[in-house]
Amino acid sequence: MIFFTIILLFIWLLKLTEPAPIPHDESYSFTKGGRTCSIQNGKLFIDGIFKRNLTMTEMKEVKYWSEAFNQFVTSRRRLRMNLHLSSSREL
Repeated sequence: MIFFTIILLFIWLLKLTEPAPIPHDESYSFTKGGRTCSIQNGKLFIDGIFKRNLTMTEMKEVKYWSEAFNQFVTSRRRLRMNLHLSSSREL
């Protein structure tokens, strides 16, 4: 029974570390510490040099934080536009 549990655990861990199947149109890039990092098709590049494949879990996290950042930027733009419109109405 323990042997069977260990095998299942091993299979589960392999599933977590498999490369993420990413559509070709999804790419992310950012700058940190003067270095340009980009993620294209599940591959991590730093300053244009391939570093490693990302796991499915890492890609889900990248997608989550990218969407959260986009929502934040969109809400800030709306707030700024609303403030601009309300101040122009007062004039």
